[in-house]
Amino acid sequence: MNLDKNSKFNIVLFKADAAAIFKNGLVNATLQNIKEGIDKIKKIPPSSSSDVWDGLNTAWNMPNVETIYLLSAGVPTYGIRDIDRILDIVKRKHQIQPVKINTIAFLMGTAPNDDKPRSKAFMKSMADLTNGTYRALESDQ
Repeated sequence: MNLDKNSKFNIVLFKADAAAIFKNGLVNATLQNIKEGIDKIKKIPPSSSSDVWDGLNTAWNMPNVETIYLLSAGVPTYGIRDIDRILDIVKRKHQIQPVKINTIAFLMGTAPNDDKPRSKAFMKSMADLTNGTYRALESDQ
């Protein structure tokens, strides 16, 4: 994905609670802002919690958002964990405020609690509901 000079972006983390990297909403996709976003992400420790709905809702509520890229291992582990409920909320919200959600599932490794088929189905369904694109990075190692 190449961002042109008129593009805007933000990065929303969705651990136990969602937080945007840039507090004032979408910012211009300048090299300086992109570098700042990457630098901030590098300083954040990994987390095993993912509140997918809170992250999506935070991004969706930013003024002028048109597309969301959701990068996740799949199913939520915090907040609303019922994926059917999340998909229902996304479907209803998309009818009111159409936002494309492109999903990228990181299905790497073999953790004991992984449910890769469920994660794939969830991420693909979300993309399909919003006319987005689904992709997966997979490995059993």
